[in-house]
Amino acid sequence: METQIKWTASLSNGETVYENKGDYKIIKGELSPWQRLLKYLDKQGVRITSLSLYTDNGKRWNLPSAGKNPKFKVFCDAEQPIGYKFFRKMGADIIGGEIIKEEIFAVAEADYKNKKLQIWVSEKNPDVCWSVVI
Repeated sequence: METQIKWTASLSNGETVYENKGDYKIIKGELSPWQRLLKYLDKQGVRITSLSLYTDNGKRWNLPSAGKNPKFKVFCDAEQPIGYKFFRKMGADIIGGEIIKEEIFAVAEADYKNKKLQIWVSEKNPDVCWSVVI
């Protein structure tokens, strides 16, 4: 499945990786690019320092950085995430037991000690997005 919303992650070893590029191409019948990234992180002993969602036409949604020198000054003094996750979820409007509308969302999550910050972006319409603190 070719997705419109993709993830990009910066790593503690200086690498920046992109979903559906290089080692993280979508390969039918194999681990997802995200699962391959998690495997790589574990094997190499590195961690994600920032996670974003993006489109090929230039739209981008960033989570707060866990790096040593965030590009956005306000994050220098803010609490840093202790981890990141990415997943896709389907949502649906159901009326009278019938699915009226269904939509797939790309979700990027920053984990903190006692909370999570999530960005939800619609695969169908990237202008539709939400952020939520859990």
